[in-house]
Amino acid sequence: MLRQIEANPGRTKLSGIVVAVGVNDAHRMALPADYASQWTHDYAEVIDLAKKLSPMVAVFTILPVEDGMPLGTPYFDPSLIDQLNSSIRQLAKEKDVRLIDANRKFLSVQWKGHYTVDGVHPTSVAYKTFDEELLSGTGALCSSRNGAN
Repeated sequence: MLRQIEANPGRTKLSGIVVAVGVNDAHRMALPADYASQWTHDYAEVIDLAKKLSPMVAVFTILPVEDGMPLGTPYFDPSLIDQLNSSIRQLAKEKDVRLIDANRKFLSVQWKGHYTVDGVHPTSVAYKTFDEELLSGTGALCSSRNGAN
């Protein structure tokens, strides 16, 4: 989508961009040995393009999966999520973009019951936490004009 916007610069004016990926990037399947490094390289390119298109860019960490649920750890690798989130955090510093670390927030909350309906998709209560993190991060993004967290 960013490439389409870049190709038609006069058609869209972006005041900010939030780059967010989901757990599908950490699916348990046969992955090449250099998957994480290639993913990090590609993610860095997305950030660079976003910065060309908008003065305000934020990156959002991948939410954790919930163990013991049908779509949680049987399908998605928590250690790969951690590795990709480490890359996101490092790139946020290197590229001087706002970090919205919803992963750490989700892991720090003392949930009453499950925070997902199936191991991946948040419950309505968890979505409220997700929304608060997103609004907090984008509000800070707008007020700081892209300062690092």
